[in-house]
Amino acid sequence: MQKIFKSQGAVEHEQIRDFMSGIFSGLNLLNEKRIAHRDLKLDNIMLRSMDSFEPVIIDFGLATFVDDP
Repeated sequence: MQKIFKSQGAVEHEQIRDFMSGIFSGLNLLNEKRIAHRDLKLDNIMLRSMDSFEPVIIDFGLATFVDDP
């Protein structure tokens, strides 16, 4: 996996849309599983490969399960 936005030039609108959609999908999945990441920042988001803008949320060291609604 590669760190995101490593100054590789211009980013297309479609790539940004796909990237943000992936982040929101990941956050929705965490919400469904009642997990709070608690340290979400760009340093904890990586790309699955340099050929795509498919984000991967990493570093769940501060994550916790949420019991209360």
